[in-house]
Amino acid sequence: MLHFGWVLHALFLVISVGTAFAEDYRADLNKYQYKLEIGKGAKVCEHMARLYNTRFKQPWAFTLSNPPGPSFARLPGVATRADSYERLGILLSRYPRSGEFDAIDWREGEYLWDARRPQSMRPALVAVFDINNDGRPDLVVKASFMNSFYPAGGGAAGGNDQLFILPDRKIDADHPLTGEELYDERLTGKAARIEYDLLGFGARLIRPFIFEGTTYLSVYEQFAMFEPKERRERMWVLKYQSGGHNWGKGKWEPLELAKVCRFRMIAHN
Repeated sequence: MLHFGWVLHALFLVISVGTAFAEDYRADLNKYQYKLEIGKGAKVCEHMARLYNTRFKQPWAFTLSNPPGPSFARLPGVATRADSYERLGILLSRYPRSGEFDAIDWREGEYLWDARRPQSMRPALVAVFDINNDGRPDLVVKASFMNSFYPAGGGAAGGNDQLFILPDRKIDADHPLTGEELYDERLTGKAARIEYDLLGFGARLIRPFIFEGTTYLSVYEQFAMFEPKERRERMWVLKYQSGGHNWGKGKWEPLELAKVCRFRMIAHN
C-alpha cells in the first residue's frame, strides 16, 4: 500500500520543480538573439535574420491582460470567446507583427466541431492566399493553436498550431467549416494539413508570411523545455509545396517542403 506521506512528498517535489522552473525561466522576460545556421546568403534568410533580431526580440512579452494591440478582425457573426487559452493562441498568431506577416489577411472565424451540437463552435483563423506558390489561391484555416509558451502538462495549456488547406472551399460566414471537413478520416484527401507530426520536429507555432511575392512559413520549434541542459529553441523558414493529405487508416501523404532557413534562438533573461 502506498504510504500517504510518500504521496505528499512526491507532490511537493513536482510542485517544487515546476515552481523552480517557472521562476528560473520566465518566458515573457526572455530576450532572444537569432543566429542563422542554415540559409546563409539566401536573400529571405538574411532579411528574416534582421526582422527576427528586431521585431522578435521578445516574442512572448505579453499576456491576455496586457496584449500588445488588437487581435484579428472577426468575420460577421463570430462571437467573442472568453476561453483564455484560445484567446492567447490567437494573439500568438498575431504578434509580433511586421508587413511580411500582415500580408496574410487572417480573419477570426469559427468551425462547428460537431454538426449535431450547435454549441460546439470552436475558434479558427481563416485566410485566402497562395500557400504553395502555384499561382492559385487557397483557403487556409488554423483550427488548433499554440496556446501557451509552455508545453501541455502540469496545468499548462500547451497546444500546437495546425494549418489546413482547402483549395475548393471559400470563406462563408453563414456556413462555417465543420470538424468533419477538417479532421474526419472518412473524407480522405480533402484537406491537406501542416502540423507537428507531419513536419517531423517540435513545431509549435506556424505563421505564414510573404516576402517579395513568395509565401513562406515561419515555424517555431521547441524541444525539452523542462530539461534546462537539453532545452532547444529554433525558428525555421520553410516553403510548403504539397502533401499533408489524410488518406485514411492512419496513412498520411508526406509533406513536400523546402527547408530554407534555420535560426538558433539564444535566450537571455
